[in-house]
Amino acid sequence: MLIEFTFENFKSYKDEAYFSMETGEKVRRTTATKFNTFETKQLRLLKSSLIFGANASGKTTVIEALSVFQNIVLNPLPTINHMFPFSPYKFDEKTINEPTNFVLKFVDEEIVYEYSLAYKKNKVVKETLKYTKNTKKDLDLIFSRENKNIRENQLYLHFLQQENNEHSNRVMKYFSEKIIIFTGDTEFNTSIFSMLEEENNRRIFLEFMNAADFSIVDCEVVEDEMPLELREELIQKFNIPISHLKTKRLILKHRVQNENANINGSLMFEEESQGTKKMIFVALLMLAQKQQQATLLIDEFDSNIHFELAQNILSLFHSELNRGQLVATTHNVELMDCNLRKDQIYLTDKNEYGESTIKSIFDFSTRTDISFSKRYIQGRFGSLPVVDTLKLERIFGE
Repeated sequence: MLIEFTFENFKSYKDEAYFSMETGEKVRRTTATKFNTFETKQLRLLKSSLIFGANASGKTTVIEALSVFQNIVLNPLPTINHMFPFSPYKFDEKTINEPTNFVLKFVDEEIVYEYSLAYKKNKVVKETLKYTKNTKKDLDLIFSRENKNIRENQLYLHFLQQENNEHSNRVMKYFSEKIIIFTGDTEFNTSIFSMLEEENNRRIFLEFMNAADFSIVDCEVVEDEMPLELREELIQKFNIPISHLKTKRLILKHRVQNENANINGSLMFEEESQGTKKMIFVALLMLAQKQQQATLLIDEFDSNIHFELAQNILSLFHSELNRGQLVATTHNVELMDCNLRKDQIYLTDKNEYGESTIKSIFDFSTRTDISFSKRYIQGRFGSLPVVDTLKLERIFGE
């Protein structure tokens, strides 16, 4: 499970940004929030955190930072000529030439790991991996890449994995299976439809869509091969197995009513509305997250989804038996008052220099029995857009 994520000099975040899923000290547990956390043998962690803030304040960037980190870890650069995805803070001559820093701390089977990486476009500047089986003690160093005889743009983590190192394998598996990210830029990866080929998954999916008030009563996954010419070219050039050249397509069967009777009809996934498409993917990602006890990160959580549905999805993550995590960005401040603890609410802001910051309501000395959303709208926590209403009226009134 995710414990904390720290990053620095990434896009609009010039200085260090800190995001934690560890519970805040002395936060009062209420009847409504008693299942919002879960415990390992050594830690108490949050089941969800929501990130609020004005447009372009840096909400999405928090998830993008972890997505880039995941991409670097899971996709080794093949040659010395390849480059890392590198997006430093660009409004300062100094930071343009400084490394981006990522640090991820997580717990896996009661072992706490902390993997850190500092890198520039073409080389790794610093890399360490630490761990502990006892959170009351300092973390022990597994490796530091200093004086290692490897390529400048090769992670030592990858080198150790080739040696079948146990700790490296655990870290790679965590990044691969325990972090699931869905952003506005994420293409609908149709490979996830294969989950619905298993009868139990299909049953749960249909029950979920029915409970969410969609008219979907059945579904079918079919294979769609690439055009013959393209398929033959890829097989010859890259020796790709033919099984990898088939895509999954999803057919949704609907039941609707007219004046006389129920009518059944089918739509391809591509024909569905944006809201239905997103809900299908959210349902499948939640199913994958539940099976893997993973952390699901969703950007623009409430876009194309009604508030009532978003509220109920959040409640699912707070159920007593859930052992997964949700991290989501949202504009809907009503979600602040959906039985959240104050350490579950994060706010992003951007100053006049284009620098983003992220903070938790837990950092404010604030009561928990008064609406968070009302105080946010009143500007008690900052992070509100500053809109010149009179100027807008003058512009469009001319």
